[in-house]
Amino acid sequence: MFADKLIDGGYVEPASVYQALKGRGWAEDDDYLLLACRLASGANIGDHRSGNFVMRLKRIISDSIVFIYEPYIIILSHGISELSQEDTERLKSLLKQTRLIAGMSMPFTGFMSLRNAFIQASIATEITGNNKTKEQEDTTMICNIRECYQDFVLRIMEEARGLGCICHSRLLRYAQNGGEKELGHIRCLREYLLHGCNASATAAALFIHRNTLHSYLEHIRKGTGIDAAQIHSKDILYLYLSCLSTEYILKRKG
Repeated sequence: MFADKLIDGGYVEPASVYQALKGRGWAEDDDYLLLACRLASGANIGDHRSGNFVMRLKRIISDSIVFIYEPYIIILSHGISELSQEDTERLKSLLKQTRLIAGMSMPFTGFMSLRNAFIQASIATEITGNNKTKEQEDTTMICNIRECYQDFVLRIMEEARGLGCICHSRLLRYAQNGGEKELGHIRCLREYLLHGCNASATAAALFIHRNTLHSYLEHIRKGTGIDAAQIHSKDILYLYLSCLSTEYILKRKG
């Protein structure tokens, strides 16, 4: 199937794709949504189990292509930007029965963009799997990449070059040499940057007193030399990404 080749990054003659889509009443530049389902363990699902699952999926999402791309079952839904609440609940029920997890891509236009959508959905399943605890083994989770986009971007950046290269070295060291308290200070700095360095808005968002916020930011200043009151506008993005990356690195290690 040409969908496999597109996901692999191989070349597929556009005319053959257009012709195949036309046969379904679809067009290349229509809107699509991709879901990737797999076992939490990452093992291959197996022909018997996957075949049964595929048939049940087609009853839930009718205008779709469902195919196996081990270890995933891929559902490519046509003409929608999101699943209806009813279809989502039915899918959750099916996933729970079969002990599968799922990741959902951003809605996308253009069938030839299938590879990018698959990368989004597959990483979303990994985020779903990482979030499952032993106490949640019977809990169905579908991760929409919209909801975990921040982790998705950080994951892509980490795999490309490593997040350490975009971090402020003192912030990273401050967190690595500290504990939860220091990590909490960094979260406060991140929120402060996100709210335009407005102390009142930041304190309100964090549900803390302004004096508490200033105390946390003072700890940052003493530990890293970064003075929240003197942050230049050109450094805001750098410091914000540094905070995000530092939190992500420590979360992955912990």
